[in-house]
Amino acid sequence: MRKSVYLLGGMSAFLILISALFKAQHWTGANELLIASVISGLLFIPLLLLFQLKRQSVYLLGGIAAFLMLIASLFNLQHWIYSNELLLLSYGSIAVFILVLIMFQFKRRIARF
Repeated sequence: MRKSVYLLGGMSAFLILISALFKAQHWTGANELLIASVISGLLFIPLLLLFQLKRQSVYLLGGIAAFLMLIASLFNLQHWIYSNELLLLSYGSIAVFILVLIMFQFKRRIARF
């Protein structure tokens, strides 16, 4: 099961890169490929969180931030309304996740000594 989750993650990353290339070159099928890559990414994030939450619960915040980033980038690339607001929200959630992760790692290092 774990290998299939990582395979799905690799496939979604590959699809995101290819769809960005298609979108930049204005080739046909770019929108459909972009939506398919975001859907595969949205399937990958919860499955990865199932494995990571067993070890550390701080990764839930990272999963939410990644979820928001995928949705915001889809809105931005499709030129849908509220894309800028979603991007700002996702940037803020990533900043909060990084701060929480740094504090969590700092507490773990102090607890070792």
